[in-house]
Amino acid sequence: MNRGAHLVQTLPVNIAENSDYPNVEFVVLDYNSKDNIGQWIRKNLGHHIASGVLKYYRTDEPEFFHSSHAKNMALRLGTGDIVGMVDADNYAGPGYAGWIDKVFSSQGGHTLVTTLRKDAIPHRDQGGKFCLDRAQFHEVRGLDEDLFGYGMEDTDLINRMENAGGKRFYIEEQRHLRFISHSDVERLSNFEFPGNLRQLYLRISLPDPGRTQMLYLFRDNSFSEMHYHFDEASKGNLVRTFHGWKLDENGQKKGTFEEMGGEVILKHADGSIVRIRKTGDTTWQEIRAAEELYSVYVLAYTECLNRSKFAYNERSGKRVNPNGWGMGVVTRNFDAGDRLELT
Repeated sequence: MNRGAHLVQTLPVNIAENSDYPNVEFVVLDYNSKDNIGQWIRKNLGHHIASGVLKYYRTDEPEFFHSSHAKNMALRLGTGDIVGMVDADNYAGPGYAGWIDKVFSSQGGHTLVTTLRKDAIPHRDQGGKFCLDRAQFHEVRGLDEDLFGYGMEDTDLINRMENAGGKRFYIEEQRHLRFISHSDVERLSNFEFPGNLRQLYLRISLPDPGRTQMLYLFRDNSFSEMHYHFDEASKGNLVRTFHGWKLDENGQKKGTFEEMGGEVILKHADGSIVRIRKTGDTTWQEIRAAEELYSVYVLAYTECLNRSKFAYNERSGKRVNPNGWGMGVVTRNFDAGDRLELT
């Protein structure tokens, strides 16, 4: 969604550098982009569509980007025995498709080609690059669509597939680890959160320096009060923590708020009420978008929530997406009459 500026750089190179492998298809899912990437593909890569190497799908349904849902749709549209994800800002690298074929031929069908370790994320901008056995991917019902915003959907998928019998094989060659660097602002720009975030407050002067309390006020007049704690020993483990930070057990409290005069009045779900003065409050400090730590606190919201869901998935062993996954309607190769409904 709206990452055409990256795709125009990576997609032609990825196709050219893997043209030596005869049985590869490139699937592009235009997730209701508004940047005219479809027109660019039609004009510049139409010959690859005509040859069948490239397949272009578009869905007009999503208002916001949902990483797990978008990836599930794209991977369901792939027809190969092996399906692989390459984010729009990633280069596959020369001979990647042929290398993948050799890995699966030597390692077996339930191989999980990934950069993600069980307890580490060594290449954060490459976590979304993986290749999987298509049948096993369908068996585990894809990426968990209860995870929202940015973070952890790929880690959770690889973990569940390993628990279902998959074996990790790591991408380590630098030629397969190239990407286009970009800011967190651009990374988060198409998600519903933080787009609906209205104001952000930090609780000041907590007695325990290892704890942080944040208040996220949303445009629909709802709020989330988040209670985080810091674990020094785990700060290097990006699988289990967000740079050492975790959400407390039952650490999310929700409610609604209203503004009255110079105050923000919080009404918690349990009936309790808290008042915050907009200026001069000695308990809460507003963190503004221009401040350096703003994007860190924004990332912490979904990163920590999603890690809690990741831990639950691992602990419970329950199947994800009980009501379906990767569902939606797409059109293929610019033909409005060629519609496919994924159910």
